[in-house]
Amino acid sequence: MRSIVWPQIISGFAMGFVFVPLTVMATGRLSNQQIGNATSIFNLMRHVGASLGIAIVTTMLARGAQAHQAAMVSHLTPYDLAFQQRLSGMMSSMAARGDLMTASQQAYGAVYAILVRQATLMAYIDNFRLMAFLCLLCAPAALLFKRVRAGKSAAPLH
Repeated sequence: MRSIVWPQIISGFAMGFVFVPLTVMATGRLSNQQIGNATSIFNLMRHVGASLGIAIVTTMLARGAQAHQAAMVSHLTPYDLAFQQRLSGMMSSMAARGDLMTASQQAYGAVYAILVRQATLMAYIDNFRLMAFLCLLCAPAALLFKRVRAGKSAAPLH
């Protein structure tokens, strides 16, 4: 539970340091008449961008997992000694609980499950590295933004 809850708490806390300044930069120089339209367009673009980003990352994850699986499955051959030893060990432990044919199928299924888990993990690592690289690449863009200074406050609109 700790591996899920604490990263979500930290992420939620950090979002305040991203979206509040981003919204201020997007709307800070606008008049009161323009802010309503500007915030709606800003939120629309933010949601569309998030949706596209999720779709792209999910596609990259699925394709990356397939690519890693295709690369790793080439090592699972009858000629690979480590694979044969692992498979025979699994088959013997599973044969003790049932017949040899079922044990063989279960052993191959277990090896495939391990392969899929490892390929998926490698795809997640690839995506994480790409996201980290993109964040580092975009970080200097913050220096290009103009500073928004507090102006005279107008009457509040309700």
